[in-house]
Amino acid sequence: MGRSSRRKRPSLPAPLRRALVPVVGRLQAWRTRNLDDRQRWERGLGDEVAFWDQTLTIIGPESGYRETDRSWSDDPVYQRVMDELPPELVEVDVIDVGAGPLTAVPKVYPGRQIRIVAFDPLADAYNARLDELGIEPIVRTQPGDGERLLELVDEASFDVAHASNCLDHAYDPGAAITAMARVLRPGGLFVLRHAHNEAVNQHYLGLHQWNFDERGGDFVVWRPGTERNLSQALAPLGQGEVWFQGPERELIWLWRRAA
Repeated sequence: MGRSSRRKRPSLPAPLRRALVPVVGRLQAWRTRNLDDRQRWERGLGDEVAFWDQTLTIIGPESGYRETDRSWSDDPVYQRVMDELPPELVEVDVIDVGAGPLTAVPKVYPGRQIRIVAFDPLADAYNARLDELGIEPIVRTQPGDGERLLELVDEASFDVAHASNCLDHAYDPGAAITAMARVLRPGGLFVLRHAHNEAVNQHYLGLHQWNFDERGGDFVVWRPGTERNLSQALAPLGQGEVWFQGPERELIWLWRRAA
């Protein structure tokens, strides 16, 4: 599912897209009106597989997709994560949720060993395509939904949990984020990086069924008729900070599990 490197799918010319996407979104809403969240999500998975099939074909096995030297220090958000971890922590266990076929989590940081485990519900399809193309990733993504993360790994077993441009595609992002909080060790951090109110931007088309927003310093998941303040829901477990970054107003939530 994940589009962790912020890739965008090829789009129609802007005027045509502005005219067609709202219409298609309303048609989809009507066609799926009797489906529950999980069924609606499953209906959109084929489009996600097709997107990555095309993307991986373009990437190819010789195009530097590995990014072996990408450091946490190359990005201010990731640098802040490292700054907030205990300085004596040498081996950093990271879980990437909704990683897609190739996790974009940085692989190195001076003085620390980064150990990454990646999950995505579409991992089997992605790995089959990687094998067809002869691409061997540094980290193989394993099959698993964020909502069921605690069935895949133990609670309190990671130092950092990461998700980028993926959880707003989930069938229950609140459950997935809560699971990410619980797999952290005391003092561990999760970092979420997502587009602001992407379901609104995409007119609730395909997997875009949920919006992420900041309200009064809190992280909120919403769509018409439903809203959940996850900062408040997770307050018994820990605290964090929500902010916007860059001209595209990427929404960041950095949260720490209580010690």
